[in-house]
Amino acid sequence: PSQLTFSIHSGDAAQSSFEFECQPHSLISSNIATALQALKLSPFQINGKLLQTALNKVRITGRQQWLNTEIPIVLDVGHNPHAAAALCQTLQNYRDQQPSNARLTIHCVVAMLSDKAVEETLIELLPVVDRWYPAEIIGPRALPAKAMAQQLTEMGAWVDAIGRGAASTLNHLYDHLQPSCYKNDLILVFGSFYTVADVIQYCPLVTTQTDNNR
Repeated sequence: PSQLTFSIHSGDAAQSSFEFECQPHSLISSNIATALQALKLSPFQINGKLLQTALNKVRITGRQQWLNTEIPIVLDVGHNPHAAAALCQTLQNYRDQQPSNARLTIHCVVAMLSDKAVEETLIELLPVVDRWYPAEIIGPRALPAKAMAQQLTEMGAWVDAIGRGAASTLNHLYDHLQPSCYKNDLILVFGSFYTVADVIQYCPLVTTQTDNNR
């Protein structure tokens, strides 16, 4: 569907619920619902039109952030299983909205810190990611790209050959991946605040939010 509709109740039968529509991909729906429920239970008077406008405009940099590029790019700083599960649902919804004859490959450039729940997080995205490109964050806590490639391979994922090499920096992988994608493909950059920050700094001219009408 092109719109998401929320119905929030106060718990008091004397008070009616209110509904409004929100563009998909702008924020995670469960986060919207939590904020709306808190507002509904608060003593504040809520203007429905202003609330709808605000939610359609607000953006969280790096959290399911869609970039205005020829090949769609999604940035996500998620680095735990819950965030990965929410991201998986968003990407699956996107895939389901594509024409049946569209060729869509989801490429994932991923770099994580070694002290995170790496395997548990990656496994949440296996159902939607077609090709993996392990990268490496610079820093003492970084998980080596080769180690991540090994984990993904053992889980049955398709890992690009360049992701198995020693030169698997984010910039290197991004430059390798962009020219090889088809117009219906999607590039996901995922795994850490450091991962997303590196890509934003490397390609600042393309980090403009889309209109979310995908």
